[in-house]
Amino acid sequence: MRMTMKGTAGIAAAGLGLLGLSGTGAEASALVWPVSGNVSCTWYYSSGKLHGAVDIAGNSGAAVGAARSGTASASWGWNGGDGNYVRISPGNGYTTDYHHFRSIVVRSGQRVGQLQTLGYVGSTGMTTGAHLHFDLRRWGTKIKMTAYRGQYLRKGAKVPNSYPGL
Repeated sequence: MRMTMKGTAGIAAAGLGLLGLSGTGAEASALVWPVSGNVSCTWYYSSGKLHGAVDIAGNSGAAVGAARSGTASASWGWNGGDGNYVRISPGNGYTTDYHHFRSIVVRSGQRVGQLQTLGYVGSTGMTTGAHLHFDLRRWGTKIKMTAYRGQYLRKGAKVPNSYPGL
């Protein structure tokens, strides 16, 4: 890949792109952030329970895209506080979960492309406001994604980790 940049702003933008914070587009094989917004919460334990996800504060009604292409399974309603949620199975034991949708536009069993709209940011289930609860699992075990509270994530930017087989 050949890259041409002018000035220090271009160099800074390229560096941020490597961190998954900015860039011009998603790589077809990369895991990408599904919505733009500030990270409001990451991994923590409360009452012995792991909150193993990245919560991205978003505008209510903002479109949420698939972080990776795969097959959707959708569920409506209260699901232990998750609210309206979608799970995407890209293969090799991985799943990406998206919680608290205001509404969902995909059907269970539907094949979805990367960044295809799954639904819209909401606050269904147990929430304190509109946000997307986004997590990655392999064989059912949650995998930590690198994001920091207050960090701005851009929809479509590559998640800055490597996941074998994804």
